[in-house]
Amino acid sequence: HRSLHTLDLEFNPIGLHGLRSMLRLEIDPTSETTVYLRGFSTDTSTPTVAFNYGDLTEAYRGESAVHLRLPYHRAVLRSLLRRVHDFGSSPDASMRRCLFNSVSTSAGSLCQQRADGSWKIPSSGVMEFDFSLSIPTDEENGMEVLSTW
Repeated sequence: HRSLHTLDLEFNPIGLHGLRSMLRLEIDPTSETTVYLRGFSTDTSTPTVAFNYGDLTEAYRGESAVHLRLPYHRAVLRSLLRRVHDFGSSPDASMRRCLFNSVSTSAGSLCQQRADGSWKIPSSGVMEFDFSLSIPTDEENGMEVLSTW
């Protein structure tokens, strides 16, 4: 978050996904956030919603639906939207059969990119969709495909 300057996670349960998130925050060259971490406990539970940078297809439905009241779920959705942008796609093209609170809708009506590149998304509700990105075929060789991917 742009206005977050200090994050004190002392004695919070942090699992593998939390450690990865903190590492991404720390290595992000645009981040001005300082993370304090002492005496944390490990949380071995695995979130039902996750973002995998290399996974280009995933069903976010049922137990894996995105519960937008949860900050971690919103972070996963924003990561997916950044990946959609990386591929030159749109939310509607990449997040198919979208439901919001069990009502059919378009992902583009829920997720809108701001002028600064960030994404405006709802802060409550349940979003379900099938996520799919296509590997670009415009590249001339395998290395270009991998670097885009």
